[in-house]
Amino acid sequence: PSSSSSSSSLLDAYVLSASHALPDGTAVRCLCLVPPPSPPGTLLAGTEGGYVALLPPSGPSETRPWRHPHHILSVAAFASFYATGCKDGRVRLFPLSATGDGAPLLTLEGHAGPVCSVRAWPSGASSSPLTLATGSWDGSVRLWHADPEKGTGRCVQTIDAGLANSTACLWVAGGLMACCAGRSEGGRYVDQAVRAYALGEDGALTERLPPPPAGHGGPVRCLAAWEDLWASGGNDGTVRVRSPDGRVAHVLDHGTMTASSLDDAKGGGGGIVLALAALLEGVATGLEDGKVCVWRREGGGWVAAQSLVHPGCVWDVAADPNTGDLVSACHDGTVRIFTRRSEKVARDEEVAQWERDSQAAAAKSGRSQVDVSKLPSWERDRTNMVGKSEGFVQLFRKDADGTAIATQWSESSATWVIVGVVADGPSEDDSGVVDGVRYQHVYPIEIDMRGGGVTTLQIGYDDGMNPFVAAQRFIDRHELDQNYLAEIADYITKRAGQGAVSLGGPSGPSAAPPSR
Repeated sequence: PSSSSSSSSLLDAYVLSASHALPDGTAVRCLCLVPPPSPPGTLLAGTEGGYVALLPPSGPSETRPWRHPHHILSVAAFASFYATGCKDGRVRLFPLSATGDGAPLLTLEGHAGPVCSVRAWPSGASSSPLTLATGSWDGSVRLWHADPEKGTGRCVQTIDAGLANSTACLWVAGGLMACCAGRSEGGRYVDQAVRAYALGEDGALTERLPPPPAGHGGPVRCLAAWEDLWASGGNDGTVRVRSPDGRVAHVLDHGTMTASSLDDAKGGGGGIVLALAALLEGVATGLEDGKVCVWRREGGGWVAAQSLVHPGCVWDVAADPNTGDLVSACHDGTVRIFTRRSEKVARDEEVAQWERDSQAAAAKSGRSQVDVSKLPSWERDRTNMVGKSEGFVQLFRKDADGTAIATQWSESSATWVIVGVVADGPSEDDSGVVDGVRYQHVYPIEIDMRGGGVTTLQIGYDDGMNPFVAAQRFIDRHELDQNYLAEIADYITKRAGQGAVSLGGPSGPSAAPPSR
């Protein structure tokens, strides 16, 4: 990443600039920047409720009236059009200008699974036909040529290349990168992969040899690229920063919030990395546990610079290459913009409210039934303990009343800052055994089966366990749709033991393995 020429005028950390709560109230699953001639900073966001919203740099958001029949998983913008990838396996193209009923001008069909990645060819954003790449849960990448004005489009190339399950793609200098989650085998994922493709003069993609190793200890989910580097993020809680040939140069570990140069590092149990965004001086990560983490490149290495705690899962992140602003798409239905430019900081009351929400989210994320007696003393030990990085969370015991408190480390003041009280979990006895393992809590989940009928499965959970880890284990075990990760995790978090959550129906997963 290159350094900003105006870095001396920048704030040390990202601060809230603006927030947009989208009208339909469902999770914001994806977002992207809109290229010129739209004003700089214009955004598009897609929701779990099936709506697309245009977010201008000033003024309210504009929600388009046409509703997708399923979750929108990816969105990409051209000069005059935008494309959506949907859970129903279709790619739809719309005009950027709001006209009529907002129905799509063109629908591209061919994928046999949800389309989780749509990428517009950057140098052809205003040309006709438009060129876009799509990645799907069917394990393939497709290259399309489309002319929305004429209502015509076709798939010009399909790449399977052994990719299994969810596939993300990203245009880079000279070609395309693709990564895949892998496939479930014996309750764990295997065959996760990263692939590099060169774009030939004939417009076709050919695989570069040898293919770079995935390196991750779990499914690979997302990609980011700079002029001299690219990176991949995955379920193991790490980001693998790579040289142009794919060799792993650094591993950014969200479990320890440290970076290393060991290409075989397996991760330290941090949150699943769902999204990456290349910043001017580093990379931003969107995590399933509700954090946006900022890593900066310093002195040939990488350091964890900041952690922005959100009220829910962060599904996507984006960065404005012109301003360096950072944008997040959150499960709470809000798009948030963060900046390091003092002139773009939100009003004091908005920043204060965000800080309160962030602190509450941080405290909530620490809820568990902990052995308070084993925690370090707030009164005696806090001055002798140093956080591993900015925002590092540590639990302490307050000797005065015996309660557990959650704190975060502040690098600037070299102190621990209290962010909340750790509440006890529920006391009802809903323990049980799932697959031969005893859990403190066992919850029912109903699954609609192909051909009709409903089956009830059970998910096990222990106090203190990351609900996303439990949800991911459940999805892997039963080979369910990955898109239900956050829904199952939310269900666990709310301790909904009194009634079963029902997944399936017209837009739900099947108990049978998804088609490949």
